[in-house]
Amino acid sequence: MIKINKLSRTFDFKVLDNIDCEFECGKIYILKGISGSGKTTLLNILAGLDNGYTGECSYCGKDLKKMTKRENKQYRNGIGYILQDSLLIHHMNVIDNLRFIEDNNQKILYLAKKFGVEHLLYKMPYQLSGGERQRFSLIRSLLGNSKVILADEPTSSLDMKNSMLFASYLNELRQNNKILIIATHKNIYDTIADKIYNIQFGKLKEIKGKVKNTKTIENKKNSALLGTEFKFNLKYNLKYLILRAKKNKSIILNIFLVLLFVLLFFSLAIRFNFKNEYIQYNMNKYPYNVLSLTERDYKYLEELIVRKYDEYVVFADNYNGYVLPNKEDSNLNIPGIIKYGSFPQLDNEILINNEFANLYFPNEKLEKVINKQIEVNGNNFIISGIVMKDVNNYFEVYGCNPYYKNINKGGYNEISSPAIFIPYNTIIKIGKKIESNISLKLVVIDKEITADLYNNKIFTEANKPVLGNYRSWENKIDSVSKDANFIANIFLLLLLFISIVSILFVSNKIGLDLYYRKKELGYLQLFRLSKTRIFFIYVGEYLLNIIKPLFISLILYNIFCLLIYQLYEFNLFLNIEINIILVLAILIYCVTIITIPMLKYMKKDIIELIR
Repeated sequence: MIKINKLSRTFDFKVLDNIDCEFECGKIYILKGISGSGKTTLLNILAGLDNGYTGECSYCGKDLKKMTKRENKQYRNGIGYILQDSLLIHHMNVIDNLRFIEDNNQKILYLAKKFGVEHLLYKMPYQLSGGERQRFSLIRSLLGNSKVILADEPTSSLDMKNSMLFASYLNELRQNNKILIIATHKNIYDTIADKIYNIQFGKLKEIKGKVKNTKTIENKKNSALLGTEFKFNLKYNLKYLILRAKKNKSIILNIFLVLLFVLLFFSLAIRFNFKNEYIQYNMNKYPYNVLSLTERDYKYLEELIVRKYDEYVVFADNYNGYVLPNKEDSNLNIPGIIKYGSFPQLDNEILINNEFANLYFPNEKLEKVINKQIEVNGNNFIISGIVMKDVNNYFEVYGCNPYYKNINKGGYNEISSPAIFIPYNTIIKIGKKIESNISLKLVVIDKEITADLYNNKIFTEANKPVLGNYRSWENKIDSVSKDANFIANIFLLLLLFISIVSILFVSNKIGLDLYYRKKELGYLQLFRLSKTRIFFIYVGEYLLNIIKPLFISLILYNIFCLLIYQLYEFNLFLNIEINIILVLAILIYCVTIITIPMLKYMKKDIIELIR
């Protein structure tokens, strides 16, 4: 039994004024009154949703206001709601609507047959008439064995025929010993009502002469209203949020997110991969594995060295001859360094610089100097190519080989000394070996470990990285890598700024969406879905709208990386661990900004949401 005693409720004016009444099991009660008279307010109080009243409202002798949170929740879970609008989820068919509330096919089918709608279970809500939707609303209210049925204008939008039919369905529930309370302005329920009340000017008046005298059937099971929330239903939770996410038609937002994520992946790929891939990519063009080392560094790397070139010099009156390493080890073999001719193929072929050509062949065009013979220390050599220094290749010509340090000391603006370059196998026979405590050794290491050296992954005996202050190509590699990292950092800072701004933008957008969906949030709670379940469903829905462009961007990123690798053998793929960490970080970030507005709305009470 529900009993109210001297109950009043005031908003801007007194809606209910010191009313008394009782609602017994197995009876049907009708609340009548004009719109705004307080019918819905009284239903909300009876449902345990509104406790802003004075007086007493009790169930089985226990005051609703004195119930613990758990007891109040159990009380509300024992109540079934039938509202003016059926509130079926429009993107799910009818049976999935009911399964979403409680996945009990047997009970759903039983109730559907009972109310003559079993043939409509697989229809979409928009395919049903108003009366059919209301019958399914009634079925939904009965799924949880509700002991109290509250119906708020359930037939206001139905014609007379469907209204009478619906009234007969409600009348059938009398035998189940339920309390049925119907707020309406229609007279169709008068014939089935046990009591009829009229609310006018805050007063509750029983209409005499329209009361059926029926015997109340007390049932001990009704002495405690222990309703429970419907269980967490993973299958239909997922189905709900997937179907909701499919309704997301924001193409511009999706494209923006895809571009944003692709940019993030590429920026991080440059940060993690560029230096190593730049070295690998240029290994065939530049001899990055040819290093100039001090004695100390030579000792640390001795086991990794596959070849070395000692310093030899041929001294002449107006020029000097220098070591020319093998073709694959020589920086003079870099495309564009030899302007005329080609790299020597034989031990009696040499390279000269253009200063030497101008000195010894002043009246000859440079291309005519190729294949001319010169004598060096009594040995005849053929000129196979001419090396020319300019502003773009100065470092590659002289700066990356310490044995050439005396050819040009003043930079590319200064005139270089005349020089010839003699193959190593020949110069060791005719030249003078330079010995010095501070001499630099030109060595070749295995290409497989070159990138590890430049990335500080090769260690000394003290387990410290070999710093390699004298690596021939380190400045060039670091310069290009720093430029690439600078660009990547600019993009990452831009993304960081966008992510900070997006916290406000996305939170406001979700907050606005939740504002328009707040009734849905409230009604789902009325239908006994727990706040936790609703929270995860909504967060999952919004998250799915982000996961979709995230994985599209992952696919596009990997396709672009594959194309780049096929065309240039430049690997920008992030490894699996980084991909996983990155995706998890994005999802955690997104969950955080989705949760902020969700928590705000989940703290609101049901009345505030549905009002």
